[in-house]
Amino acid sequence: MHTVGVPDYQDYLDLLEVEAAELPSLLDTLLINVTAMFRDPAVWDLLRVELLPALLSALGPDEPVRVWSAACATGEEAYSLAIVLHELLGDEDYRRRVKVYAHGHR
Repeated sequence: MHTVGVPDYQDYLDLLEVEAAELPSLLDTLLINVTAMFRDPAVWDLLRVELLPALLSALGPDEPVRVWSAACATGEEAYSLAIVLHELLGDEDYRRRVKVYAHGHR
């Protein structure tokens, strides 16, 4: 809204209805539009070193590990998550316990 100089939501809705180019511009601003293996390395490091180990330790050794990667485009995020879980759990536990659900949109 700031970029196009519109002061409030109703005015922006009005602009979206009359200006055909504004919707694609809004979507480009809101959506990431990039997919890559281990995109945002600092986030993956935090997941690998702190978050996932804490979550996994809260589960029993035989409890399933189910993860969902929503809106993952072509799947790089889901594959990255699977790789990290495999590294943390090892081959046998990974195969036995992990299910990765991914829903892409293309």
